[in-house]
Amino acid sequence: MPSGSLSINPGVMVTAINSANVFEIVLKGTLLNQGMLFFSPSSKMRIDSGGTYIHNSSVSSSVLLDACSIDSLSTFIYRGNGTLAPPVSLSNRTYGHLVFESTAGNWSRTITGLIPHHTSLNIHSNVMLINNLSNSMTIRDMILNGSLVNGSGIQKLSSQD
Repeated sequence: MPSGSLSINPGVMVTAINSANVFEIVLKGTLLNQGMLFFSPSSKMRIDSGGTYIHNSSVSSSVLLDACSIDSLSTFIYRGNGTLAPPVSLSNRTYGHLVFESTAGNWSRTITGLIPHHTSLNIHSNVMLINNLSNSMTIRDMILNGSLVNGSGIQKLSSQD
C-alpha cells in the first residue's frame, strides 16, 4: 500500500549514500523529483509495487535508473511541459508502467538505444515520442493520447507477457 509522498524541489540536491547490502530508498508511495537526485556508487533505490517515481527535472535520469530496481507493478513518469523536456533514459531499462505526461504545453523526445520487452506505455496528450530504438519496442498495454512517431525503430504490440 502506498505510504506517503516526497517532493524534491527545483534547485535542491539529494544524494543517497551507500550502505552495505540495503536499499537506501524504498519507494512505496510517490517521489516527485523536480531537482537533483543522485546516488553514491553502490547506493540503491527500489520502486515497489504501487510506488510512483515522477521525473520532472532537466537532470538526466540515467544515474538514478542505474541505481534502481523497478517492480513490474510500479509507475515511472517522465513529466515535462512547454519549457521542460526531461532527459529520457530507456536503454536496457526494465519498467513496469512507463508514462510520459505534460503539465502544460507540448514537449517531445526522441528515444534511442534498447528497451526491454513488455512495457506498459502511456503517452498523454501534448507529448510526442519519436522511436529511434535500435531494436523493437514490445508494448504490453498502450494508452495513446499523444503521439508515438516511428523513426528508425519498430513498435510491437503484444498482450502476451
